[in-house]
Formats: sequence, structure tokens, C-alpha cells
Amino acid sequence: MIFTGGTALNVVNNYKIQKQFKDCNLYFEPVCGDEGNSIGAAYSILYSREEKITPCKNIYIGEKVEDVDESMLKDTTMKDVISLLNKGNVVGLIQGKAEAGPRALGNRSLLLDPTLKSAKKIMNNIKNRESFRPFACSILEEEADSYFYMQGIKKTPHMMHAPVAKLKAKNKIFSLIHVDHTCRVQTVNEKDNPVLYKLLKNFKVPMLMNTSFNLAGYPMVETFKDILNTVKNSSLKYVYFSDYNKMLIDEKVYKKF
Repeated sequence: MIFTGGTALNVVNNYKIQKQFKDCNLYFEPVCGDEGNSIGAAYSILYSREEKITPCKNIYIGEKVEDVDESMLKDTTMKDVISLLNKGNVVGLIQGKAEAGPRALGNRSLLLDPTLKSAKKIMNNIKNRESFRPFACSILEEEADSYFYMQGIKKTPHMMHAPVAKLKAKNKIFSLIHVDHTCRVQTVNEKDNPVLYKLLKNFKVPMLMNTSFNLAGYPMVETFKDILNTVKNSSLKYVYFSDYNKMLIDEKVYKKF
């Protein structure tokens, strides 16, 4: 059974449906707004022509950041990125093609240590958004069931479910748990997103707060200029370009890095 249209973005409701029908094969379309119509139209034409239809392996199908000025970046390593996260810094992650749909899935994301008591305040100060809005997390696929009641959900790579948190999660990552005890979750495996998987695998807990790389009222960043404007107009200090193994560091902290 396929769920699409605007209501399919109600991740709490999706979870309740999955819980009620855990033995059924349910699919919640991640690009379920008007922009998803083009995908459906393309598949429809292929079907009418009796051509071979290959399912999408992932939804990293947007544009790459092509206008990167490498002279503004500093050589870095994955170890450096993990060190920054461990020290409570927000790190922007830019890699490959942008995600389709409304969710940040690790290619245009802002990441932060979810165990920090002030994590919500730190991220809201950067994004300039309302304090009552919940945050999502990216978690290793194999660890999701340890922290959340997944109700038979093997994976949710597109953040289409908000499972109820177990006590382990409430004690460790309270900054991610909403008032209804749920959290919007992206499960990550090495095949779908090897860079984000490696970050999670080497971080002190197997998850990170993950929100879209944009400021309130602005779309997700698409160009290097967008990224520079975000850094200029916020307290964000670090942006990791994994395709280059380099980092953009705000000039005010560059000498301290």
C-alpha cells in the first residue's frame, strides 16, 4: 500500500498507521508534494511504453554545489569533523546531490551533538526559528531499535516516521524528544549515505541532531553563495564539504582552528 499527498508528511500519523498494520507492506512516498508529480508522470510514461522501470535507489537527485571556491576552504579530515561535533559545535554537511523532498537527509544538513542540554537552543539560535518546533535525528540503522519503538519498521531513510522514544533515548538524547515522546527519525546505512554513516559510526552516540541547512524563511542551500550567506547571517562556524575533504571555517575562528 502506498501513501502519498500532503498527509503522507504527517510522520506521527505514519507511525501510528505502521503500528496498526505492522504486518502489511506499507510505503510512504518521501516526495509526496506537487514536486513529486513529475516523478509519477515519468514512471507513467515509461509504463505506457512498456519500458523497463528501475526503482529509485535513493532521493539524492537534486543539484550539486558546483560553484565551490576551494581557495576559501581548509584541508580537513573526518576525524576533525567528529572532534568539532564532540566539542558541541554545529557542523554543516555538504555532499553530492541535494535531497528531493522537504527533509534534510545528510547531503544538505546541519548536525549537532544531541546529548547537549542546550542543543535545541544552539540550533534555534543559528536557524532563527521558533523554540517549540521539534528536531529530527539521523541514527545508525542497526541502532534504531535500541532507542525507539520501531514497531516493525526496518528502516526509515527518508524521515517518514516519528517513533516513540524508549527510556534509553529519553535519558541520552532528550533534546531530540518532542513533548509527545516521539522523534522524527532517519535511519542511515553505509550503502545509502557512507559519509553520514561514518560520522555516526565514530561519534560518541550513534545519532546526531539533523536539520536542514537553511535559515528560517529561506529554502535549503543550493549554491556556494547560499552557504556563504548562511554563515554570514548566522552563528554557524563550520561547513564540511566531504566531496573535497575540506572545510569552510568562519574567519573569526579560523586562527583558532
